[in-house]
Amino acid sequence: MILLENIDGKIWNIETKVIDMVQEYQQQGNLTINLNCEGPCCESLGLYSILDHMCEKFNWDKKKITIETANRIEKHDEYNIVLWPSDNINWADLQDLDLTKQDDLKHAGLLVGRSNCGRLWLSGWIFKHYRDQTMMSFHFDPAHDYHLAHIGLDDMLRWQATLSDVQDAMDLITRSPLTLDGPSNYPIIPPENLHVIRAYKNFFLDIVMETYFSGNTFFMTEKIVRPMMARTPFIVFASPEWLLRLKELGFQTFERWWSEAYDDYSEGERIVRMQTLLRDIYAKSSEELLDMLHDMRPVLEHNRNMILNNENIALC
Repeated sequence: MILLENIDGKIWNIETKVIDMVQEYQQQGNLTINLNCEGPCCESLGLYSILDHMCEKFNWDKKKITIETANRIEKHDEYNIVLWPSDNINWADLQDLDLTKQDDLKHAGLLVGRSNCGRLWLSGWIFKHYRDQTMMSFHFDPAHDYHLAHIGLDDMLRWQATLSDVQDAMDLITRSPLTLDGPSNYPIIPPENLHVIRAYKNFFLDIVMETYFSGNTFFMTEKIVRPMMARTPFIVFASPEWLLRLKELGFQTFERWWSEAYDDYSEGERIVRMQTLLRDIYAKSSEELLDMLHDMRPVLEHNRNMILNNENIALC
């Protein structure tokens, strides 16, 4: 089995990995690729193009190639796609935490570990315009090699961000890392990545920046489960129709209180439409936020119970 570590649109150490894949197929007569318990779109990742080229070059049988992925909607007519089981997270361990919302809520939380294009773009905009109304973390550290490969400035330009957007992003980078109480090193791995849930009592809305956002993917992580466990409304930066697929699993979202039309879009256009929505939310008073939370209570309780009672929800 070949383990392919990846982020959205990029396979790490691809030159070495290609050699490893060729060697495995030649030695075993088949090839199994594990996407590191992650759920990218294989098309956007470029994996199908690589495999197609190798199959043509070496006359490989595509039916002897298996891809293990956590992307629930990955499909291919020739390669074998196997839904990889998720890590086990015992969310019940968190259910007794006191996460009662405070009266003096900040409007939003934006909790970012590593940077990427979408996270950098939206975080820079919020840091400039709404930093006092937002509980933020942004763990970019130029002294850490892990972060230098995740900045996202080049993709911002490719996604047609304005020069003002890029300047906001640069301003944020110069002020980073922004950390909350708790782990300040990166990467933050389980169970430390769950501890941040204690901060959720301090803000109204969680701006969830999911791991994958390009192409055809639906991959739930702890980032979306944290607001559900903390009875917190959310908006999500992810791939197109991500909220639609979330609702198909039985979860409920917040279309009664604001437009979720941003879910039809990806990448830069999704950012722009989320900004429009966030301007309206940031304009609301503390009293309005608390009233909305009261109205949302049935939805918030429903989602929390779904997580606690459903063992079949795949998370990584």
